[in-house]
Amino acid sequence: MNSPSINFKDKIVIPKFIFGGAALILAIDPILWLVQTWRDPSYDSSGFIVFCICAGLFLWSVTSERTAHTVNLRLPLFLLAVSALTRLVGQVLAINVIGAMTLVLDVYAIGHLAAVGFRKRPISPGWLATCFAFSLPLERIIQRTMGYGLQSVSADGACLVLGSIFDNVRCNGVRILIDHQDVLVDLPCSGARALILVLLFYAACMTVCRPGITKGILG
Repeated sequence: MNSPSINFKDKIVIPKFIFGGAALILAIDPILWLVQTWRDPSYDSSGFIVFCICAGLFLWSVTSERTAHTVNLRLPLFLLAVSALTRLVGQVLAINVIGAMTLVLDVYAIGHLAAVGFRKRPISPGWLATCFAFSLPLERIIQRTMGYGLQSVSADGACLVLGSIFDNVRCNGVRILIDHQDVLVDLPCSGARALILVLLFYAACMTVCRPGITKGILG
């Protein structure tokens, strides 16, 4: 009588173990790449400190007593599946950034599975994932994805200001000529590190305060 039930349970549990193992294997390379960015001086990353903050918040919540609430497993499992497939595409294309960014989805899904929002010391899994996102080399990612656009905007602004001060100012893309002298506009990164630190502190506070998305963004 028990064998059909055991077999049925095995048919449900075994695919979950296979899926979990495959997702873990696909996450190894992005994790190693992310750790490497923490150690590489060229990235100048504070990602390890951010990771410690996120891990501390997670442990602070998950070690508290869980309230009576049933966790819906569909959303976190769906997010883990999307994350695993995206990482597979990233590995096929040899783009490490894609795989690393999906780790943010993993943190959100793990927070749901651990029911960190339904503890005596609750935190928001969404804001925890946002906080973890700051462990990525965001400055390098922004430079590679939006660098030229930001440089063009900076050049347009510089051209407008210089044109009101000097005569004979010519603008050609990111190149500015003042009396036939070249002026190259670099990426506007001044204060970027301070801004990222402020946003990280804000995300950490929102993780504990747990506001909704709209209230959290509007402050």
